[in-house]
Parts: sequence; structure tokens; C-alpha cells
Amino acid sequence: MFSGIVEEMATVVALRHDGGNVDLTLTCSFTSQLKIDQSVSHNGVCLTVVAIDGDNYTVTAMRETLDRSNLGLLQVGDKVNVERSMMMNGRLDGHIVPISFKATSTALPAARPRRMPTAAPTLPSPTTSTARWHCADISPSTKAA
Repeated sequence: MFSGIVEEMATVVALRHDGGNVDLTLTCSFTSQLKIDQSVSHNGVCLTVVAIDGDNYTVTAMRETLDRSNLGLLQVGDKVNVERSMMMNGRLDGHIVPISFKATSTALPAARPRRMPTAAPTLPSPTTSTARWHCADISPSTKAA
């Protein structure tokens, strides 16, 4: 579980394509505190740490994740919002974020009412999207069949 509050920004230091998947190697101030198999949120997407090497750590984003998030657009040098999973033994700053992403959309400029900027999300095909926003399904879970 994550609070949804960005802890800091990591920097992409390497990308390695493996079939339809991508290994993202990043660096941030808390790399030394990470462990293999630990979950870290990257731009709101939970990924598992698969390797740690000095100040760098690596996570793998599968094809489905790349198609449904903006992680497939990342390049070396890009900044990524990161957050470690919540610890349940202290105060929660923020809110619990138990969501699953169902689609991406592009934010297009909309008519601006006085004093209030807005954006009108649309759902284009992933290949035409340049700036992606997450559309989440936050409805209660359905019973298993």
C-alpha cells in the first residue's frame, strides 16, 4: 500500500529492453535502504526491486504496465516520482491508495472558467498519447466466482 504522497524524484540511469518488458535502473537517496523484492511506486505504478548495485536499483515493467502507464515513455535522465510502501507502525501522511489502473488518457486544454484552470481528459489510443494521466478504477472489489 502507498499513501500517494511522492517521497522524492529518482533519475533513470539505464533502460534495458527484454522482449516486451523494460528493466528500469534508477538512482535516488534511499537506494541503500531498499531490499530485493521490495515494492516501490514509480509515477504511481507499483514495481518490485529486482537488483541493487551501489547507488542504483532496478525494477522491471512488463508490457501491460508499459501500455497502461507513462513508464514506456521514460528515457535515460528522466525524473520519476517515487514512494516507498507504507509502514503500518506510524502516522499516515496522505491517504491509502488501493487502486488498479484501467486506462490512460491525455489531458487536453478545456475552456477556462474565470479564475479556475481545468483540463478535459480524453481516452485516445496509447500510440497517440504524449502526456498520459492514470484513470483508476476505485470501485469496491467484486466477489470472486
